[in-house]
Amino acid sequence: MRSILSSYRDQHDQPIASATLIRFADRSWSADLTEDEIERVFGLTEALAFSGLAEREFFTHSGYCNRDSFTGIVQRFRPGASGASLRSRRRDGGTSSYWSAELLRVRQEPHIVELRGYAITALTAPSFNAMETDEGFDLAIRAFNEANTDRATMSQTHELISTVSAFQQLFGIRGGDVASTARSFADALTRVPLASVKPKKPRSEEFVARRGLRQAWMYDMATMRGSVAHGNRQGSYPSIWSVQEHLLLAAFIFPLLVKLRLSASGYTLTREDRLELGLFDYYLASENVLAPANELDGVATSHVWSQLRANLWLEIDIDW
Repeated sequence: MRSILSSYRDQHDQPIASATLIRFADRSWSADLTEDEIERVFGLTEALAFSGLAEREFFTHSGYCNRDSFTGIVQRFRPGASGASLRSRRRDGGTSSYWSAELLRVRQEPHIVELRGYAITALTAPSFNAMETDEGFDLAIRAFNEANTDRATMSQTHELISTVSAFQQLFGIRGGDVASTARSFADALTRVPLASVKPKKPRSEEFVARRGLRQAWMYDMATMRGSVAHGNRQGSYPSIWSVQEHLLLAAFIFPLLVKLRLSASGYTLTREDRLELGLFDYYLASENVLAPANELDGVATSHVWSQLRANLWLEIDIDW
């Protein structure tokens, strides 16, 4: 095991300090896996990544992660082998290359947030079970994860497309209908009491009055997604919320929606889940949750997002 892991390096080219090993309960660590079993392992890593993303914190010095913090690797090996054969896919087939153990390095990419520890949460098992039995749910989780990699090669446009796709797969929306997506989103949150808060976004009053705050937000994001997906440049559609705000708000609420859904089949909503669901309307109504709340020498020391959370944490209604 040590010889296999020695090729995997952190961002400073040092051997990784730890790794999570996955095995089937009735199999040894070194057992050969079938292709179907390997697919199940990768499915589990998607569920692990999602449950990790569901617990991350924004605008803090710690507590953040991205999907690639949970990269899963399946490596076949032979005892005594002195190197590795790497196979790369191509549109016309594939290529193979051999690397000696002394030269093989698989280095952690700079965008990946290194986890010092990770506890499997109560969300992991029900998410994985639902992924294995519900294709739409599986596609929704994978699309959400894809939108939260922080990879430099993934543009915000593609993140937006994957994000909206995640919601539509979760709701079973076919054809990308914007109005249906917005209604389904609002319906999914009916258990959560609406906050009595007036939107502060410029140009939002009439837009929100026609649809309600929650539905208006999803309508705005899905419309923006449709615009860029059809070849229009980002910014062509005069959205109420910016693409950065949409991606942050979606990254926050999507895991909570999944928790709401799974609460009907065994997951128990925590007090913090209920508090965060109650905060969402206040985030939507903010003029800009990304804006600095306090600055020192031109550098943000806190943000509106964190300020709202701190000020409202004790006022949110969780008795529903």
